[in-house]
Amino acid sequence: MTDSASQAKVLTIRLPLQDKVLLLPYSMVAEVASLSLRPQDGGFLGSVEWRGVRIPVFSLERGCGQSADILAGRVRLAVLYGVSDPSRRPYYALVLAGMPRTEPVTAAQLATPDETEAQEACALLGVQALLGDETVFMPNILELEAWMDSVEIH
Repeated sequence: MTDSASQAKVLTIRLPLQDKVLLLPYSMVAEVASLSLRPQDGGFLGSVEWRGVRIPVFSLERGCGQSADILAGRVRLAVLYGVSDPSRRPYYALVLAGMPRTEPVTAAQLATPDETEAQEACALLGVQALLGDETVFMPNILELEAWMDSVEIH
């Protein structure tokens, strides 16, 4: 990687899950909202009304086989733009466990965790990296959306 490429800043957002943090380009996020949800079992939790559109809601924890207590009522969601087929799924939401944080990040700031720092993770979470003292996961969005296709109930 050239010096200028490793120093180019990308505005990112850290999305807190129950025990992991996703790192995405900020441009993927349409909005962070607190919406009312009656969650179903499994990775697909149902859908919510957002800006006059019904959007599907997913739990990555459940998609990774972890238990995740998601109570009925208002939940914090990251509404993301659909990438693989925006005409079919222009938006979808991920359940969050805290407040997201935006920050500019360069490739030089990301490090590969050594074996002692690496966390066990499922394929949905994607590539693991260290950003400062925190382990973050950068998902392959096309793979993530393919998983959503496999679990979403229409």
